[in-house]
Amino acid sequence: MRTIGRMAAELLGVLLAGVASFFAAIGFVMGALFIWVCGIVSGLFLIAALFSGVMWLFTRNHHAFHTMLGFFGYAGVPFLLIVVMTYYHGKWTHWLKRHDRQALERPGRSGACDRIQMP
Repeated sequence: MRTIGRMAAELLGVLLAGVASFFAAIGFVMGALFIWVCGIVSGLFLIAALFSGVMWLFTRNHHAFHTMLGFFGYAGVPFLLIVVMTYYHGKWTHWLKRHDRQALERPGRSGACDRIQMP
């Protein structure tokens, strides 16, 4: 009876890990799509800032200069979102790698996990 309980617990754990990894994959895809959209939006604002800067160089219009500065500010916000998301993604994946390495290096573990070498 004990063996059946362990097998059922392991099967449930595998199924739950599969469901969790499915939703994590969806989250990663949505994050990548969000970063891609932020890059496009930032690029469009930079193009508008370049256009306003060229118009300011030709006309010396005060409004064109302020419009250029505004578009540079608008372009900076999506760029900042990209930087923040990649920073925290790196911290999270580094934490996962460190956590896996610590789990494999625990004393008293037996089996194939003892032979795995982490770089």
